[in-house]
Amino acid sequence: MPKSRNRKIPKKKPKKRNPKPYEVVKHEFVQMENPFPADIPFEKRVEFLLEIGNKAKNDFESDFQKLVSYFKEYDSLYLCSFCVYYFSLNKKGIDEEAVNGFLDFAPFHLEILQCISLMFAQNISPKPLHENIDDFKTTIKNFSHNHSFMSFLLVEKAQTQEDISTMLLRTEMMSHTRAVRNWAFVQQMEAIAYDLAKLVEDHFATSQGFNPKIFLDILFSLVSLTEEKINIHLRKTASFCKAKTSEEVFDKYEESFENVDHTNDSARKEIWEMYGKNIKTLKALFLQHSDLFLSDIFTHTSSEIYNHLLGKIPENEICNILDKLSFKFGELSQTNKDHVFLDNPVHSNPFIKINEGKYFSVIAHMFSHLGVDLLEKFISNDNELKKEYASKKGKYLEAKVEQLFKQSFPDAQIFSGSLWKFSTENKEFENDLVVLIEDFAIIVECKSGTVSPPARRGATERLFKTLQELIIDPSEQAIRFENYLKQNKKIHIFRTKSGAKNQIDSTKIKYYVPLGVTLSTLGFIGCNLKSLINSKITSHKLDELAPSISLTDLEVIFEILPLQAEKIHYLARRREFEGNYSGLILQ
Repeated sequence: MPKSRNRKIPKKKPKKRNPKPYEVVKHEFVQMENPFPADIPFEKRVEFLLEIGNKAKNDFESDFQKLVSYFKEYDSLYLCSFCVYYFSLNKKGIDEEAVNGFLDFAPFHLEILQCISLMFAQNISPKPLHENIDDFKTTIKNFSHNHSFMSFLLVEKAQTQEDISTMLLRTEMMSHTRAVRNWAFVQQMEAIAYDLAKLVEDHFATSQGFNPKIFLDILFSLVSLTEEKINIHLRKTASFCKAKTSEEVFDKYEESFENVDHTNDSARKEIWEMYGKNIKTLKALFLQHSDLFLSDIFTHTSSEIYNHLLGKIPENEICNILDKLSFKFGELSQTNKDHVFLDNPVHSNPFIKINEGKYFSVIAHMFSHLGVDLLEKFISNDNELKKEYASKKGKYLEAKVEQLFKQSFPDAQIFSGSLWKFSTENKEFENDLVVLIEDFAIIVECKSGTVSPPARRGATERLFKTLQELIIDPSEQAIRFENYLKQNKKIHIFRTKSGAKNQIDSTKIKYYVPLGVTLSTLGFIGCNLKSLINSKITSHKLDELAPSISLTDLEVIFEILPLQAEKIHYLARRREFEGNYSGLILQ
């Protein structure tokens, strides 16, 4: 049909996404272009990034001072609680990041606020944010964004593309540390924490003075307790916001919040007239006043926790444990503001102790994420306990991986702990797991090591050492055994430390799939072998490296892919995916 010159073609309105809880959100693929034209010299690119980094550094300083002024003017507990309640809550089953493609207010901003609040004494003030709400929120977000852009300053000493690759690897790790939380499903995180605690339960209790399982019970229970208190507050505010008359607004508000003074008829009349006899304005007044009680949601008493846990843990034990996980106001006065993002002290002590038996925290959303780290924090206080834990932790991972493969490949032959030697080397090696199914052999090597704090901060030496231990070493071990089986086509009888014999017929194997499995997650770095090669962490070529995957990710993948053939196909193609992933800036 020909277009009429006079006929206006209506513009298509973008579809508003309003997904149902737990509904799969569909996304379109988006191509991201390199921001630098190909003809810009390397030096100019570096100069441009340094300009951005230096500007971000200056803005970062001013943003910090602005945040400090807020904490000196308003009650810190109020500020932190306000941000959780109004900026971070989502309906159950709705993933804002999946729906919109971004988070308007990231959960890690709450960790930043809690840390900054501990740099000063608490300012007891009933003053509401009111007209400063948007400015406060924007300042927090800018503070975070500018810290992220400051990472461009790492290119200052870059002379070659190899230097840039190293910088990109460090910034990837820093980005992961800065923003990624709850890297597995809650039930996975908590199950692993309880399993690891059980490994050294008796020794831990003797060494630390409390049972590690009880510690985790308290920590994880506070997530549900906080959610309950949030929902109670929501119901309270909804009760007077739904009221039809001014009298009903007063009645519902005073009924919901028992600590407020009850008003008589003359006082109600005076307030009603003061606010223009407008019921919406009256509701807004009470809603703003109710914000003064938001900190109660995130403040938990030992008796409250005791009741929530149905009296299973004595109050004095609850206090003893939470005291060890708490800071007091002003205790972080000497904290370097640059460390708030990459080495935040509240990750080690996630509570603020208000007074005896009273604790505050706005980061309950990450307690499942912190469970293992906090457990290992206590374990690190005792060298003998630490040594025992490291040994048992490695065996735990191997057992979990073997169990997972047995469940996922019921038709396979599975052998663990095969001891073998190269004819040219006088050294004995041990393979963690071989999975034989038809003419495929999946060769698995496990590493239970932890990503150290300096490595998480992107410290070059420690990061490279961690990547060598968790990705390169198991990769070399798996491919070394693969090459041995390829070069010796026969029926092998391998000894094991348990005394069992593993019989593997390598004459029937046509396809090999090497794989490294870790207990910790390495984020983007763990699935980008090319970045390790470009950064010269290893001299191996891509086909000489095995992909690495965390135990929790492997569990999810095996659950999503029900068929054995699908699982094998995924693992076999994983290396190809990583080989075709390309870095971004300056490459």
